[in-house]
Amino acid sequence: MSTQARQSYNVTFALLAVAAIGYALLQSLVAPALPDIQRDLHTSVNGVSWVLTAYLLSASIATPLIGRLGDMYGKARLMVAVLVLLCAGTVISAVASSLALMLAGRIVQGAAGGIFPLAFGIIRDEFPRERVAGAVGIMAALAGAGGGLGVVLAGPIVDSLSFHYLFWLPLVPLAAVVFGAAMIELI
Repeated sequence: MSTQARQSYNVTFALLAVAAIGYALLQSLVAPALPDIQRDLHTSVNGVSWVLTAYLLSASIATPLIGRLGDMYGKARLMVAVLVLLCAGTVISAVASSLALMLAGRIVQGAAGGIFPLAFGIIRDEFPRERVAGAVGIMAALAGAGGGLGVVLAGPIVDSLSFHYLFWLPLVPLAAVVFGAAMIELI
């Protein structure tokens, strides 16, 4: 990415916001649907609890590593790679018909936790100084809102469709973010 200040701050912020909301949704959509996932994957309560645990464990390990790699190799480039990783994990989870496949997808999704430090770093590095604090604050609030929204949306999605759509629906905007980031030369 050029060292010049980014001219399309609103577009960049919108892409980062959708990425953050998508990640937060994928974290929280699953919790209310665990009984349905347990039933559909023919597993135990202990087994299905790993659907959350694997995601959170993966995120807790990968988030600081991805943040550091972003400092070393470029935050914007790594953001696109992490978004591709998140999309791949989401597809794996969406097609999962066994607990093992679901856990693999959730581990890959959780590894995308670096979205937040990368987004904050991109904002800090590329936005005008007077816009940084507000943009970081809004980004943090959107992450919380995405988490809350996921808990509310999970029930209607699972009742109307199936647990697979907990992954397919967020995948659409996430894939658009990957495409949009490439189009505005975020990488």
